[in-house]
Amino acid sequence: MVEEEETTYFNSCLNTYYSLQNQYNSAFDKEKQVIIKKDGLSWKEKRKLFKNIKPKCVNCKRPVGTIFLNRRDKETDERDLVATCGDKTSPCGLKIEIHLGYTDNIYETLKTYSKEIQEFKKTIIQDKNNLLFGYITPSSAVQIFDNVKEDLVKTADTYEYTQKLCFDIKNNPTKHKQLQELEKEYKTSRLHMKEIMTNLKLSNYDDEQKMREYIDVYIHRLLPTVQNMMLLKYQYRAVEYDETDKTYHLVQNSNSIQQMEWYLGDTPARVVSMQTGTGEEKIKQPRVKKPKPVVLQKKRTLEQKEQEEEEENMDEGRGEGEGNFENEEMREISDEELLSSMEE
Repeated sequence: MVEEEETTYFNSCLNTYYSLQNQYNSAFDKEKQVIIKKDGLSWKEKRKLFKNIKPKCVNCKRPVGTIFLNRRDKETDERDLVATCGDKTSPCGLKIEIHLGYTDNIYETLKTYSKEIQEFKKTIIQDKNNLLFGYITPSSAVQIFDNVKEDLVKTADTYEYTQKLCFDIKNNPTKHKQLQELEKEYKTSRLHMKEIMTNLKLSNYDDEQKMREYIDVYIHRLLPTVQNMMLLKYQYRAVEYDETDKTYHLVQNSNSIQQMEWYLGDTPARVVSMQTGTGEEKIKQPRVKKPKPVVLQKKRTLEQKEQEEEEENMDEGRGEGEGNFENEEMREISDEELLSSMEE
């Protein structure tokens, strides 16, 4: 699962690189076409205008261009794809670097080994002819033959191994077995549909149930089988555009280009850098824990409680005084009442 995710990410970055390169070249070609279509200008004047074209960077859109590099190491023959901003003094944040390593097509490898084997055979034949005509001594002829024979055996073994690998990829037994099962299913579905059609003809196409059965077999059995057969037979299917004659062609190959490639490098293919942006670095400020407003509210409530307690105490004092006054008033009333009662 991890390998699949890494492969998906690598392919996504690779597609991004080539899409950006295609976008950059297309915009540059459009500007060239505008100059080419201008009337009343000589080729020298148009060349001067070509030199003055300043393509925009695909990332920051400034007229500084974008540098796309396909670097190859002479010693290891490994490749790297690089894309950077064209402004060397203050570049934007575009920094793409993908290490492709050393990959080769199996067909091309077979062609190379086949040519080497033929060259070794020619050397052996020339060595024999030189010995026959006396151009070299028998000892030197034997030495040359032994050296060539050793290289020939190594190359032939590698060629045989590569050929077997190519055969296994093209004639995968699991794939072949799956195709046979699908072909059987296809034939069974076709025969069933023919039987239903025969019965429909006999009923003069009035049997609705048979018609529904025919459609059901076609949609749910025949079509999925044909689609699966197509996917297994042709790993690569696409409509490609030919710029020479401006026509579209359907291309179907039993194996994709990726399947017919093998990795021969010392270091694995990987994404070294995949950065885009304006180049402005955002400095992360240290996080400071601010006091929560809830704590402040708690402090306020405590102060308010103290004030409320003081006010309550004061109110209680006032309440006690008022209560005594009322009691005194009540006593005065009771004395008057007593005097009036005594006078009576």
